[in-house]
Amino acid sequence: MGIVVQTNIPSLIAQNNLTTSTNKMNQAMERMTTGYKINSAKDDAAGLYVATSLDKNIRGSEVAQKNVQMGNDMISVAEGDLSGIQDNLLRIRDLALTAANGIYDQASIDAIKAEVESRIAEINRVSQVSEYNGKKLLDGSVDTISLQVGANPTENDVIEITGVFGDSQASTLGVAVGDIATAFVPDNIVGLQAFVESVDTALEAVQTKRTAIGAVQNRLDSAASSLTTTIENLTSSKSTIMDADIAAESSEYINGQILQQAAASLLVQANQAPQVALSLI
Repeated sequence: MGIVVQTNIPSLIAQNNLTTSTNKMNQAMERMTTGYKINSAKDDAAGLYVATSLDKNIRGSEVAQKNVQMGNDMISVAEGDLSGIQDNLLRIRDLALTAANGIYDQASIDAIKAEVESRIAEINRVSQVSEYNGKKLLDGSVDTISLQVGANPTENDVIEITGVFGDSQASTLGVAVGDIATAFVPDNIVGLQAFVESVDTALEAVQTKRTAIGAVQNRLDSAASSLTTTIENLTSSKSTIMDADIAAESSEYINGQILQQAAASLLVQANQAPQVALSLI
């Protein structure tokens, strides 16, 4: 190869290698400082697309987890109030059976009737005030509540809660205040027995709602468990695509650093090579 001054090919080669090793070192440094091996679309466009889709599903699943928990909290409130209604109905039943005993006079029956009326008033009060986040649960204004329990707005990602809410006031359950006046009189065994039967019907209705709540709670617990597994698996997949291997990147950084230093040293030598032409003049 001839001795030339205008074009220094060895210098160009050294410069190119210096740039390559510097870029390699800078990329490794960026990955180590951010913890990601994909920091922009140019790093891996396809990988970034997949990771973004995974992140969308992860975030959606995390929101769905909160929705499930809120749904569980809501129906727990409803069950607690239904439990109180059930306790009052059981006490009313006890009082009705007590009044059916023929040893009580009118004054005694009136005292029993007063507590029965008080218990019915409490059932009505509880059913009217039972609410969660401003949404009434047992006054008849709500029949079905839908919960978004998945990452996507599809039919399969929604759970509809039915058979839990609805009007739980005494008259709706079948225990009418008007029946008390006619039933709670001395020696009215037949009337009191009929009243007890209506209370039993009300108790069955309340118990049916509580049974439905138990079934819904089990389903929501299962949905929450499934979401936890989904988030774990999606996060693992995203990590495989996005997260940088710090050990590998540190090796790349050291390798780039060594090559950079070597290229810089050789570039100095390459830049001095044309000076040999002076010895020929």
